[in-house]
Amino acid sequence: MATERRPRPRRTWTQRICVLFLIIAFFGSSLSAALLAYAKDTVSSIPRTAYGNILTQEATESSTSLPETPDDGEVDVAGEKLERETVIFF
Repeated sequence: MATERRPRPRRTWTQRICVLFLIIAFFGSSLSAALLAYAKDTVSSIPRTAYGNILTQEATESSTSLPETPDDGEVDVAGEKLERETVIFF
């Protein structure tokens, strides 16, 4: 008794379009995740300058004028020495 073999059902065009859309969405979201990880790594490598409490409201009310800026690039604000940095992004 041999059973009759049915042909395998084929996908409809709507199903094919849905599968294609899902594949494109997968690669798009994977690329976006990789680019966000790269951007986070790049931005986290930028050196930060700590200003302490010189930007608070109390510090601006207590000081009436800013000190003179020396020629060597250092600024003495509230007893702290700050140096200017040049950041090269690429």
